Amino acid sequence: MPSIENDQLRAIGGGIAAVRRMRGMTQQQLADAIGLTRTSVANIEAGRQDTGISTLLAIASALGIGADLLLGEGATAKGAAVAAQLYVGAALDEAEQHIRREVDVAFANARATYLKDLEGEEPFGHLARLAQRLRGGEQPADIASSPTTSKEK
Repeated sequence: MPSIENDQLRAIGGGIAAVRRMRGMTQQQLADAIGLTRTSVANIEAGRQDTGISTLLAIASALGIGADLLLGEGATAKGAAVAAQLYVGAALDEAEQHIRREVDVAFANARATYLKDLEGEEPFGHLARLAQRLRGGEQPADIASSPTTSKEK
């Protein structure tokens, strides 16, 4: 019967492997980041090699997670997967905020350009001119391709 210590080592190793895979890292990349061989990383992930706290801290740092996620409740593949999902969720939230800021800037710039083009005109004057051009027989495709100015009458 395996000892609890071996089960804990396998759980910690499984968590490391799960987070590493979710990060898209190879065992070699992790090994290079923490100064170990790929074989050592494979043995740690399989629970065949015990490791000191400094190595666990280095692994956690290289994976971008807290060491607490590799220990205690986080010392399971499920716990590591949950931690990785939280990390991905936070990264997506950050990306969404960045995209929203970019869209807001683009919208503000487009609005400013549009308002500048309409300076000095009656409200909705550009729509009235478009309606006149359409009544004059121009086709929407002709209007879209013809050069116009905002002050055209």
